Amino acid sequence: MKRRAFLAGTAAGTLALAAPALVRAQDVTTLRVHQMLPAQATIPSKAFEPWTKRVEEASGGRLKFELYPVPVGSYTLVVTARGYSIAIVTGVPSSPNVSTTINSVALPILLPASGTQSVSGTVSWGVGPDNTVDTGGVVRALQLLTGGPTIEVASDNAGHDDGHYEMALPLGAPVKAPYVAGSVPLLFTPDAAVMGNYRLAATVARSSEVQFADIVLGATPVQRDFHFAAP
Repeated sequence: MKRRAFLAGTAAGTLALAAPALVRAQDVTTLRVHQMLPAQATIPSKAFEPWTKRVEEASGGRLKFELYPVPVGSYTLVVTARGYSIAIVTGVPSSPNVSTTINSVALPILLPASGTQSVSGTVSWGVGPDNTVDTGGVVRALQLLTGGPTIEVASDNAGHDDGHYEMALPLGAPVKAPYVAGSVPLLFTPDAAVMGNYRLAATVARSSEVQFADIVLGATPVQRDFHFAAP
């Protein structure tokens, strides 16, 4: 089984960003969930909080959640869905005790349809027949947008028993728009220069090294293995 981290949101209305961070203490795993709405808002109070309590109870005490609002600042929102290109909204503000509205039901973010291509491989560490077992490997797919920023499109944890990872990445060009406050449409423009171009970033639990591989998607699946040498 693979351990995964999730970015949660809605395609219309007020968006909530959730980026869990794992903290382990003995047999209890604490998930720190960051989101950009005030605690009294509907999504944190009526969705996140009840859901985390149900998961904690179902885990028998092995899981615990800590909910945090996103610190005040400016953020890049990445919207993804399988079978569609990526949409990026830059300069999204997070302000104290204020909900940030990205879009509305009347003005939804409509992602352009896009085919996908498979990117897969293995992550290994050291030598020997078991060098793909329990590496704690993670492979992230990054895309360097023209003029910035660099975004994370997808990620996958290497299988604990075989080191295998696999992602389906969009073939189409990402679309980008600056954040605009108020009930106005976001003006997305395609970034054709980076269409199908990604940078894979791989890590393992027992090393501080980060390995990179630039790939270009085409008609056939891409396979890229990562091997980390033991010190």
